[in-house]
Amino acid sequence: MKIVITGGYGLKNLGDDALVIACCSLLESCKGDVFLHDPRNSYLPDFVSKEIGRQYIRWKGKLADADAVVYGGGTLFYSYSEAGINKKFGWGRRIIRGVQHPKAAYQFIMSWIDARKRRRRRKTTIMLGVGFGPFHGNELQKRRALDLVNSCSDVVVRDSASGSICHGSDTRVTEAHDLCLIPRFFNRLYPSIGNGKKEGIIIIPRDWEREIKGKSIGEGLKQVVENYAMEGGKIKLVFFSKKEDEKWKCFAKKLKDRFGERQVKIIEWEPEVGSIADFLTCLEDGEAIISMRYHGVIFSMLKGLSVYSVPIDNKLIYLSEKYSVPLWTGDENLRNVSYDVSMIRKKIERAVLENEKLLCDIVVRNFSL
Repeated sequence: MKIVITGGYGLKNLGDDALVIACCSLLESCKGDVFLHDPRNSYLPDFVSKEIGRQYIRWKGKLADADAVVYGGGTLFYSYSEAGINKKFGWGRRIIRGVQHPKAAYQFIMSWIDARKRRRRRKTTIMLGVGFGPFHGNELQKRRALDLVNSCSDVVVRDSASGSICHGSDTRVTEAHDLCLIPRFFNRLYPSIGNGKKEGIIIIPRDWEREIKGKSIGEGLKQVVENYAMEGGKIKLVFFSKKEDEKWKCFAKKLKDRFGERQVKIIEWEPEVGSIADFLTCLEDGEAIISMRYHGVIFSMLKGLSVYSVPIDNKLIYLSEKYSVPLWTGDENLRNVSYDVSMIRKKIERAVLENEKLLCDIVVRNFSL
């Protein structure tokens, strides 16, 4: 059997890079060959082979030609643009949008064709730990997601909001946890090995904007960080993406130039250089972590660290509610932000056990081991 793993991989994003590792580790015992869908011809096969310790190669054909396809984790289907379509003028608007955004139109058409081919050929397709939405009225993208859901034998979503998108589907849909909450990462990332003094604040930034009471969360956090630096506080800015977050990187560089490297450190994920576990040791020496990234919160919880979830996106709010992680409000005193993580730790331990059983059962059910 030829199994192909696909997702939003190969973009030098730590969260997505971790998701493909999680997916590969879950399929290690499967009979057959596991391939990586890597249309960008990226660093992905070498990176995964190094992390897992066995050779993985790039799938060179179409997804529809594989014996089985696994959509492995992450927010795979969403739209951050207002795209409501009036029924009366629906097709006209779709055509116009297709001309304006040919890449998105091509992806939609090809996924629609692939889903129907796979259903007709009765090929196995599953989704593990995926997120859906928000769609902001983009019914075209929402239908694309539902079409793929309907072509699957099993779909595992990471939160109830994603599960609600699948209502009405005949596919077996189960709510679980993020794909990274599995024993592989749990055992390798915890307990934290740092034994030095914890001082300063760690920021995991993202260039996404959201306002609360008319004020930008991101700009507000920058001001808090700058004030903290002016008071002599130590700051580490950890970037999970090599290609994104240019605004925050510009801010970080100016901050470092102003206050010096002893007070301001900048660290950036580079998949070609080190391992995930080695990179994440940079989170261990701060009093607390303020994360604008979803997997920044996930990995901080796995490492048993004090973390705040910055509510720039609904998925960070869902994460906070699900695991009792405090939301960053902007009113916190950065001199006193560490807290007791024991309750969160218990929830994460339970989540890892639940995820392991559920995901392993689904893999066994779909692929004879």
